[in-house]
Amino acid sequence: MKITEPVYSALKGVNDRQSLTLKIQGQCMEPVLDSGSTIIAAQKRFYLPGDIIVFRRQDGELVVHRLLLVYWKNGVCKTLAKADGSPRSDAAVASKDVLGRVDVAGGVPVHMRLKSLIAGLVILLRRLR
Repeated sequence: MKITEPVYSALKGVNDRQSLTLKIQGQCMEPVLDSGSTIIAAQKRFYLPGDIIVFRRQDGELVVHRLLLVYWKNGVCKTLAKADGSPRSDAAVASKDVLGRVDVAGGVPVHMRLKSLIAGLVILLRRLR
């Protein structure tokens, strides 16, 4: 879903105070999140590799993908994420564009957090070459 800057600002303002309820479109996060599922995203103080996050891409589209890594580049905090069903990661976005985390039943298993962290580090190291 693409959103304009005024709408994004309103969502961000609402999300600072409460959670957002969104409907998923697409299969990129299956089997964890099925297309048509309703999710609740809430802003958190920090995010960990493996968390499922909602963020705004540079083209304005809202995306629900798995967080791989948070890092600093040129004084800007960046977030790197990837769909579970995709071989490629998303372009890094400014962490200020993260709207919140989707809590999944049972939480995120440790092995998924480690897998996400390793994938994020590999991508980051490749980009630095």
